[in-house]
Amino acid sequence: MAYQLFMPSARARLHALALAVLEQSKGQVPARDLALHARLAQSGQAGSFRLRRLERRYQRRAAREAEQLNQPLEAAACYARLCEISDANSRQSIEFLMGLAKALRHAGRLDAARKAACRARRLAQRLKRTSDWARAELLLGEMEYTGSRLAQARRHAQAAQRLARATRSTELEGTAVNMIGVVTFQLGQLRRGLRIMEQAELVLRGRRNSRPTMLTSINRAVVLNDLGELARAQSILEGCVRVARRRGNGRDLGTALGNLGITFRKLGRLAQARRCYQEALDISREVGALDRISANLGNLANLDFSEGNFEQGARLVREAMAIAEELGDLSSLGLFSINLATYHIELGEYEQAKRLVLDGRELAKKARVPYYEASALNTLASIYNLTGDFARAAESAQNAARALESIGMGDTPEFCSAQGHRAIALARLGRHKEARAAAQQGLARKAGYRAMTEDPDADTRHLCQNLESIANGGRPVEIKGPARLNPRRP
Repeated sequence: MAYQLFMPSARARLHALALAVLEQSKGQVPARDLALHARLAQSGQAGSFRLRRLERRYQRRAAREAEQLNQPLEAAACYARLCEISDANSRQSIEFLMGLAKALRHAGRLDAARKAACRARRLAQRLKRTSDWARAELLLGEMEYTGSRLAQARRHAQAAQRLARATRSTELEGTAVNMIGVVTFQLGQLRRGLRIMEQAELVLRGRRNSRPTMLTSINRAVVLNDLGELARAQSILEGCVRVARRRGNGRDLGTALGNLGITFRKLGRLAQARRCYQEALDISREVGALDRISANLGNLANLDFSEGNFEQGARLVREAMAIAEELGDLSSLGLFSINLATYHIELGEYEQAKRLVLDGRELAKKARVPYYEASALNTLASIYNLTGDFARAAESAQNAARALESIGMGDTPEFCSAQGHRAIALARLGRHKEARAAAQQGLARKAGYRAMTEDPDADTRHLCQNLESIANGGRPVEIKGPARLNPRRP
């Protein structure tokens, strides 16, 4: 109360005195307190260059402290203030705008983050700071990717690649090429995405221990997982886990562990998969990586579904969906919606399951992720088979198989699964010749079918039995539900 009785100039002098005293504490006072005193000390000395310089120093330090403490909104407030008190046409302003954008993105405020990154890009263009311009394009690409706007993400990455080449920055160019590969993969072009990621590793070959090299290796393993090359994926990911532990890099460690868990699950090593998922989730929560929290919750949910813990799995999926919705991550939201249908199938609530799958398909369409759209069609085929609507089941499964073939996923477990659902439907309709041909097409895809037989999921095993039985002229065996998909977020 007494403080309010002082005139503004007297208050400013008090803050200047407090700042002088606290500066002697040798780092024991939080930087945000020093920044606050430096800011308030200026109210009576608007022209004080020394105080503005001190505030910039402490706001910068406060932003770093907030980032280390996983307080993104606190960091964003510091960067916003730094933008206010810095020369609007300086290299420093680009740095502060980029810091603001990253902090807002970390907090899930994607629209505000995008605006800050766009401001950084415009300033970099005006100042002809080509490397900063490339970094801004990459950041915008990452945000568009998180929001499932894949075409826009690819355009930003391609722009960053051109700018990086102009500055001869191999790290920036490798990061941009890696992003192009990731987007290509998410669009369903697995082999092409893998080739582009290998190009990124070639660009980064002189930077063996850099973070971009690590992320490119993880992303390559994600593709190998989907292609059923599990031994190669395991070897790469275990190497990434070792390197990330040695460096103490939490976010990269969590990403590598989450994907290693997917590999172990596909290999049937469920206890190891759960340990990986749980550690990855704990790390992601510790560092506040919302996208990874969402993916790891989805992975744990799938494991619970596979082990029959349906209530627990449904709870985890709903938690993952809430985070994906907050981030505007349409592709993951669509995938989680499809996987949540598993819970309702188990309860016999087929109409609710169908609605969830149709919602997931629409979200996949909006996100332009054809792999997830094909997965929705495949799950629909399974539901139609369970409800006796065999004509629709055959049509949905055929559309899923065609979609997968069109995006280069004709030799994958998903394609074999679609052929299995189609074969069952055709056999139930009495069209045994067509059913046998569909089953034989599934079995003919050697790599995809081998990966399918190695999947520990009971429903997937039943589907394998159906493929073999129908292909040999036998009758379909009973199948209870669809196989689950893991969130494959590079």
